[in-house]
Amino acid sequence: MLSKFQVRWLCIPPRCRICRFMIRDGEEVTAVTPENQRSTFAFGEEYFEKELQLLFQKCTIACNHYDGQATGCHTECFNISSQPSNPPLAAIFAATAHLYQPSAAEEARRQQCISSAIQNSLYCEYKEKLPKEICRMIAKHLISVHATLTVLTGVRNASFNVDLAKPMWATFITIDDVEYISSLSNVYISKSRLLWNEEFSTQDALYVSVDHVGVRNITRDIAVARSSTKCNASAWWHIVQLSQRSTKFDFDGLKLRTPPGSVSGTNVLWQDPLSPIEMERLAFHHISRCTDPRLIPLELNQPDTFGYSMCWSGNLLYIHAHRYKEKLDFYREFDARCKSLLWTFMPLYQGEFVKEVWLRKGKGFLSNAIALTTDQRRTLVMGSFPNSAWLSSIPWSCIAKLSTKCPDRIFFNHSLAGIQVLATPTLALNTDSRSPGPIMSSIRPCSGFYSAGSIFYSSCSMENVAEIVVCQTKDRAPPQVTGLLFRYMNGNQACVGNFRLDCTGRVLTRDETSRSLSIGFGRASNRSYVGQVEVSPPIGKSEFRWREFSWDGTLEWWFRVNETIIAHSNRVG
Repeated sequence: MLSKFQVRWLCIPPRCRICRFMIRDGEEVTAVTPENQRSTFAFGEEYFEKELQLLFQKCTIACNHYDGQATGCHTECFNISSQPSNPPLAAIFAATAHLYQPSAAEEARRQQCISSAIQNSLYCEYKEKLPKEICRMIAKHLISVHATLTVLTGVRNASFNVDLAKPMWATFITIDDVEYISSLSNVYISKSRLLWNEEFSTQDALYVSVDHVGVRNITRDIAVARSSTKCNASAWWHIVQLSQRSTKFDFDGLKLRTPPGSVSGTNVLWQDPLSPIEMERLAFHHISRCTDPRLIPLELNQPDTFGYSMCWSGNLLYIHAHRYKEKLDFYREFDARCKSLLWTFMPLYQGEFVKEVWLRKGKGFLSNAIALTTDQRRTLVMGSFPNSAWLSSIPWSCIAKLSTKCPDRIFFNHSLAGIQVLATPTLALNTDSRSPGPIMSSIRPCSGFYSAGSIFYSSCSMENVAEIVVCQTKDRAPPQVTGLLFRYMNGNQACVGNFRLDCTGRVLTRDETSRSLSIGFGRASNRSYVGQVEVSPPIGKSEFRWREFSWDGTLEWWFRVNETIIAHSNRVG
């Protein structure tokens, strides 16, 4: 194979820039370079264009984009768009650029929306000739074509300079059943709607509702913005300080884009709209470089919170506060986008509250970690175990001190590339952020893993156990027990291993006859895993190697994806 240094490497995002649907491996794609060079091939991990001396590679979450990015399109979409009567490709690409990658739920919603529209049109036109099932089958093959034609009929050139002190009118365009602002004006024009008619104040802020496609709405009333958030959970908010009357809104040829000049000085998107005063009370902590972060709140110390979970996939991706009667759809959202996920769950004791947030920031993403410490001297560490002197030497910094008497919240950016930005309540000036931080240690040293890499650690008491809830994989062969939730006689709980609440199974009850916890170990690809757990020794033959762990001391559970090592100590951890 040719060396990287002999050719130019360009990555291609696996999403068609015209119809905006994902490009699957094997589909014919046309790649357009920044210099407008073009190549057509079957999409895959990589493709070498000999004539142009270009190596195209699929863009991934952790991609460094090599020598730059090419634009990829389904060849069918590209051929439709390349007709002389259509707008230039540059104008089309500007109108279809995503601000961020949409969720899997939004992808499914959009696909169903377009399919239903095509199906209904076909049935209305040919209902005497085509049954509904045939219309549905035809519609499935026309989704990308329909999306492409929708873009081509709407692209045009315009820009809008408006006076924010005057009444504001907006016209809207509907794209895939979602309304976006297509123009702004200080005077009424046909089919426009009034956005506001209030007096201008430099103390005001402009709340701009956006999603990955463009601007949905604009308001100067934070109450209206917060009310809208409850109805449009998929929208985000730009918060713009009104320091001058006149401003210019960017237009991509189809709809408005986000305006410049957010309050925080960067293009931050917020899941919940905040007032400028609330934002001034926040301190931003940058773990790694991040452009256009989308910040979501982590609600802490809510009365109905019973635990916290963290998700890891090569980096810390997500932190979740569990509340009673919650939906567990967020697990599946990550399953649809990431591989090799690890989930760590920390159940709270009765009356326990988070009082501090700590950050461990190193030179690489494997060294980064976040920790929550509670008023009962417990710590949930969201990061890999320091199994080396180098990792142990990285200091912790306290980035937030929270009230244990009322709910509070911090913010982190929502990205499959990992948590790169945190926003927390500003610490008091006399706070020592370098005071002794969380200590990550084990009773016994960790050894026996098949290969080097990040290791995660958890432990729990084996005394006064009443029940054990088993977490088991549903899509792995052979099935594996990835984690255990221990319920104690005093009502407290503790968790070890890779544990997610949507994969719980058997509940094992410890009775007076049980003398130990029996764990059956198996091996796959030279890696140890837990295949079965019982509260009494198994009877008869078994495919697993069984070990007994007495009901005292501490159970230590080291783990990573597809590999688990367990130890027991008579000491209390």
